[in-house]
Amino acid sequence: MDGSSINTLMGDFKPEVENTLNGPAWQWAVGMLSCERPEGKSMVGTAIDSMANAGFDVVHVFYDTGYRLGALANYLRTLKFLLRFYPAANAYIVAEDDIVCCKDLRSYLEKSLWPEDAAYCSCFTPVEYRAENNGWNVICQGVDTYMAQFYVFPRSSAVRFLLDLEALPLDFDQYKNSADCVLGFWAEQSGLRVYYHTPSLVEHIGVEAGSSAVGNDHHYFPRVSADFIGTSSSCLSLSMPGRIPVFEIYTNSHCKKGCYSCDKLPLRSTDPNYEFDASMAEDLVTTLKCQRVVIDRLVLAGGEPLLSTYLQVYLPILSNCPQIKWIQVSTALIEEGDMDLVEEYADAIMVSDYGENLSMLHSKATVKRYKYHVTDKLHHISLPSYLLDGVMPGDCRWPTPWLYNGWVYPCPTLVPTSIRLSLEIRERVTLHEFLCQQDKFSMWTYGEMEACKACTLNTLVAEKMRKHPANPAAATFLVSRE
Repeated sequence: MDGSSINTLMGDFKPEVENTLNGPAWQWAVGMLSCERPEGKSMVGTAIDSMANAGFDVVHVFYDTGYRLGALANYLRTLKFLLRFYPAANAYIVAEDDIVCCKDLRSYLEKSLWPEDAAYCSCFTPVEYRAENNGWNVICQGVDTYMAQFYVFPRSSAVRFLLDLEALPLDFDQYKNSADCVLGFWAEQSGLRVYYHTPSLVEHIGVEAGSSAVGNDHHYFPRVSADFIGTSSSCLSLSMPGRIPVFEIYTNSHCKKGCYSCDKLPLRSTDPNYEFDASMAEDLVTTLKCQRVVIDRLVLAGGEPLLSTYLQVYLPILSNCPQIKWIQVSTALIEEGDMDLVEEYADAIMVSDYGENLSMLHSKATVKRYKYHVTDKLHHISLPSYLLDGVMPGDCRWPTPWLYNGWVYPCPTLVPTSIRLSLEIRERVTLHEFLCQQDKFSMWTYGEMEACKACTLNTLVAEKMRKHPANPAAATFLVSRE
């Protein structure tokens, strides 16, 4: 299982990545993992009914006969299928077959996604991951992240996970039944965030003794939620944090127009001679938490290069506030001595402005980590040639950058499908050999399932699935077979 080739599994899969932060209307792709369970313990029919009640009209079920593939292989198969057959989707769900959802889950997700830098968002939150604050909370324990009952992926993240898989330093034999651990480890290694929702929007019902997948009866983790709101309760009634699209703090003036609710936040006017201290940043963070307000983009700007003090005071406080999703720093305020600080907080900030000082950033081998925002007047910006011809210096992971609408994308997974230029996303990796050797999936419609003699389906599963054409959910059933 530590092979190096995934070409067979990926085939000619060429991922086109949608910009999920500012993408088109919501389009969903939903997969459900299923496997052999003890006789009479199957819950897939209940799960599909609940998905329909939650607003998901089409569910593809991936059944692993005899638990032959294992959870990880089945998980990756599901993602690959969904990405291939739903290239226009911007949200991908992989759920297990022993869950129930609250009502109107789809509508709620369309209103609340995406939190910043999301690797994926879990709608099921086990007891141990319950947070004090309602909404999406960052919880990632790397390889010790558990419970993949209901994960929602932005397209860019789903593609990136499949492409990154081969490079992960993991013993895949050890984790062949632990997709949750592999995903948590990948998110940690990639610098992305894993979110769990409080209260839980999904409940895990496969906790009764003897109901686990055949051969998977040992668990060392509480496997239910503490606060599931119920299948008959609509999550649209949940209070959602207020959102501030843009909030600006200038070094030499009071907060300018474009700020939201400035009069409600304890800001103090500053000037170029102001002696920066942490009080302003601390007041802002305290207010955001008390009022449950989320800032999509906090702008630290101004006309004086004061960042040596300004950043040292503000970044440690602001970058650790989960209510602030993105910090934008003006290049006009960055000096050579600030580069170590910019490097330290590279995952939390983006660098903006006309590009006067971008050469300092471009000189770093870690340029791949930075997010750049420049003005729409691209012809006024002198960008290094390697940003245009696809060659980047140093040990850069992604070889092809992109330019669009004033944005420079060092990482192609952030590029909207609609603006793919003449450049191509290069497939950097292929899938693991153990997956190629277990390429056993065939797709079956309901009628074909009835006639198929090669599939050893649980009797209850077959019964439930035959009844589901009347249900708007569940379009296909994918089965692993001999």
